[in-house]
Amino acid sequence: MFLLAAERMGVPAGKCLVFEDGEMGVRGATAAGMKVVRVPSRGGQTG
Repeated sequence: MFLLAAERMGVPAGKCLVFEDGEMGVRGATAAGMKVVRVPSRGGQTG
């Protein structure tokens, strides 16, 4: 999903910064070669 979004925006994955509140999202963005900022969710739960 992250790579597709970067492709559609015409931006290399390595130039992307992802704000994510879930562990799976953090893992996905990291695997895509993107920098990640973990943001706490409103419910206090991640995953």
